[in-house]
Amino acid sequence: MAGTGAPGAALAAESDILERIPPTYPLTARRLGLQGTTMVRVRFGADGRPEEVTVVASSGSTSLDEAARDAVRHWRFRAGAVGVLDMPITFRLDARSSVAAVGG
Repeated sequence: MAGTGAPGAALAAESDILERIPPTYPLTARRLGLQGTTMVRVRFGADGRPEEVTVVASSGSTSLDEAARDAVRHWRFRAGAVGVLDMPITFRLDARSSVAAVGG
């Protein structure tokens, strides 16, 4: 999903992501059976590092939203590709494991 960026920032594409660190599923959220999708907006600089990461649509769980933001803060983008990108981070539970999916 392409970004809907801030004024003056170039829209980025998923292909600008070089390294995606998957979020850690919060233990309390797993125990409570919490699931959902957090839409995160990341603005990154010419060095490929996130400068600002915000939640633009909550999963309904503060702990899932924070886990998504924390993970995206460690992502790396293509150097020189200054921009803004919105990405869904989905947290799902199944019978075997807890899964946090980047990109929905």
